[in-house]
Amino acid sequence: MRSKKPAVTPVVSADIEQVRRRLQEWRRSRRHGARIPEGLWRSAVKLAKKYRPSRVAHTLGLDYDGLKQRLNTLNQHDTSEPETQPGFIELLPFAPSSHCECTMEIEDRRGAKMKLELKGVSAGDVAAVSRALWGAER
Repeated sequence: MRSKKPAVTPVVSADIEQVRRRLQEWRRSRRHGARIPEGLWRSAVKLAKKYRPSRVAHTLGLDYDGLKQRLNTLNQHDTSEPETQPGFIELLPFAPSSHCECTMEIEDRRGAKMKLELKGVSAGDVAAVSRALWGAER
């Protein structure tokens, strides 16, 4: 005769449990047919980045496909480097009569790149091109 193994209760981390409680509270007080608020979805997506999406969806009682789709959308828009905008760009002065050659490489937030090779231009021309390009993106 086989002895039955005791039922194993899955261990739920504190952060998943906190979001599960928030979802339960929302479900108790919601109107029929109301959509889950974006704040709760964002919390669930954060958890799905940390844990397996299937585990998060099951524990929170969420649609796995919906959670996975939101996670994929976030990953597509997520950048590996934090976006920073320069506060100051220093252009060193040149003698007024001197002409120079320079290469400007510019990349926007979406990753589009542009490379300009300027030959025989003055420092004032380089500054004007820089202002025009930076001003157009903002």
